[in-house]
Amino acid sequence: MDCKAKKYLHIYDWNYWWGYYRCCKDWEPFHAAEFSLSEDEAGKAPFFHFDFHNLPALHQTILDGEFVEPDNPLSGAGKAAQKR
Repeated sequence: MDCKAKKYLHIYDWNYWWGYYRCCKDWEPFHAAEFSLSEDEAGKAPFFHFDFHNLPALHQTILDGEFVEPDNPLSGAGKAAQKR
């Protein structure tokens, strides 16, 4: 995979970013995040996209091990599959 060192950040959901940086003190706590990284400034060559509209559930999702791909050797599911 040809991967360039320089990436461009494209933010689609300001609720998360403005809440995180406390730009608007009267806003409710952030609950969503959507952004992508691309290889080009226009965003036509995608590298990574993150779209999560339930951030409070993300912590539990990670604890449950559901956020890791099943064939990932670092996940419990991956280790169980390797033993079969």
